[in-house]
Amino acid sequence: QNIAPLYPNTPEFKQNIFNTESWISLMNRECIKKNIKFAILMHPYEMQLNKYGTEKWKSKGIKVPENALERKTHQIMKAFSKRDGFYFMDIVPDLRSHKGSSNNLYIDGDYGHYSIVGNRIIAGYLSDKMTGMFKKAQ
Repeated sequence: QNIAPLYPNTPEFKQNIFNTESWISLMNRECIKKNIKFAILMHPYEMQLNKYGTEKWKSKGIKVPENALERKTHQIMKAFSKRDGFYFMDIVPDLRSHKGSSNNLYIDGDYGHYSIVGNRIIAGYLSDKMTGMFKKAQ
């Protein structure tokens, strides 16, 4: 599985960021032409949420860098969103504040796809954010 976003100092990561920023800019420009607000939702791998997730995947043999919890990709994309003028949404605080174990936020054996619990948290986050955006626009 591709965990390149966890290694921001590699050439592969830098190329992925360049490619991602390029197609996001294209989408944002198209939205601007049509007077549509553009947003990107960043969500973490399980090993980017907390020490439990980091240790869980390390114990399964996944090479997780020591700085995984710093979420460098999110920081880069948040700065990019400010430069390019679109909304940046970060679900990490909501997932980190989940009262249960982060173990039930993801599909068993998968560090990047959410369970029903994880999807409900994300849906609630999006509902709150979009409701707020619509109220500001009126």
